[in-house]
This record gives sequence, structure tokens and C-alpha cells, in this order.
Amino acid sequence: GVPSPRKQLELALKTLRQTAEAELVSKHTRIAELEASLHRVTADAARAQAEASEEKARSTQDRLLREEADQNVEDARIECQTAQTEAQNLRIECLTAKAEAQNLRGELETL
Repeated sequence: GVPSPRKQLELALKTLRQTAEAELVSKHTRIAELEASLHRVTADAARAQAEASEEKARSTQDRLLREEADQNVEDARIECQTAQTEAQNLRIECLTAKAEAQNLRGELETL
């Protein structure tokens, strides 16, 4: 037969909770990916800075190469900042999704 309205509501809430929990897992995965990317970008920036310093010590007449190395460092720093901002935004999204899942659990308990 047709499920009761209560049963239909329970099923709908269960589906919502499963969707919210799946989104939460996905967001945690994305945060981990972004943080790994951030570590790589930070290491790249440090290497580029070291290379730029060595280049400056080696040769004062290679000004153009040094400027290019400095630009690469600056580009890497900007990428790093962007990744940090994105990671922070995802952390906020994650906290929101957790709160939504908690609210759904609370609603389910009141049924």
C-alpha cells in the first residue's frame, strides 16, 4: 500500500540527511585536496625564492632573469593566497553543512 504521511516524511528527511552527509564528505575531501595543493604551492614559492636569491648572489648583470624569478615568486604567493581563501570558504561551507545536518537530526528526533 501507500506509505503513511509520517513514513513519507521520515523517508524524505532520511534522504535529506544522507544528501547533506554526502555533501559534507565531499567538502571534507575538497578541503583536503586544497590543503595539499596549498602545501605544494607554498613549497614551490619557497623554492622559487631560494632560486631567486641564488641568482641574485651569482650575477648582478642578470637583472632580467632575477625580475622574472621574482615575478614567479609573486605569482606563486598569489596562488597560495587564493588557495588559502578557497580553503577557508570551504571550511565555512563545511561548518554550515554540519549545522544543517545537525538541524535535520534535531527535526527527525522531534517526529
